[in-house]
Amino acid sequence: MHARVDINCDMGESFGVYTIGRDEEVVRHITSANIACGFHASDPMTMDRTVRLCREHHVMAGAHPGHPDRIGFGRRFMDISPEQLTHDVIYQVGALKGFLSRYGMPLQHVKLHGALYNDLVNKADLALQIVRTVGKTFDNPIFLTLATTKATALKKKGKKEGLSAINVTTPSGMEDRPGGLSRQDVYGRRRSAFPGTGGRRSERSRPHRPKGCQNDQGKRDRKHPWPLARPGY
Repeated sequence: MHARVDINCDMGESFGVYTIGRDEEVVRHITSANIACGFHASDPMTMDRTVRLCREHHVMAGAHPGHPDRIGFGRRFMDISPEQLTHDVIYQVGALKGFLSRYGMPLQHVKLHGALYNDLVNKADLALQIVRTVGKTFDNPIFLTLATTKATALKKKGKKEGLSAINVTTPSGMEDRPGGLSRQDVYGRRRSAFPGTGGRRSERSRPHRPKGCQNDQGKRDRKHPWPLARPGY
């Protein structure tokens, strides 16, 4: 009996003449991608190119909206009203949805970026409001959330309303963050991945992840972000 895990990575964060990350290398080893939507990074050309890259490698795509903060890469706190914040997320998800529709791809999920992502973990009511609005607007995509106690509670509330959420753990160099795995978990155990169904992969001898977590996220802008995802590592 093989468990299933989605190997997920942030992508499409280049813009203009600036190249950020190693998307072409990493995309071969993942099963889903969070594509930046133009606020913290990316631009229309990059979004189109990243969607095509995902389609070519049979990788499921999701939106990765963040704060309008290019200089800070979306990692700085911004005092934005709940109404504007909701509109910002809808605007960005809608932009990516346009490119996905162009290439006949579905919007599988939404994962908020950086400061927006971390801030909403502590604002359960606002987070649930955004999940509801995005779900109603875009046919209920999966929401990816940090694998924390608060996020698990949010997931349970959403489930009662028919909303979809999955907890994420970030094993590659993220061991000091909530939901992260230890370096021993990442590099001390061999994993064998095999093609699965629904855009995911099954695995054997998987490292421990927090209870309720169904998604492993790598960071493709790190020096060696993909060994965890590479089959047979």
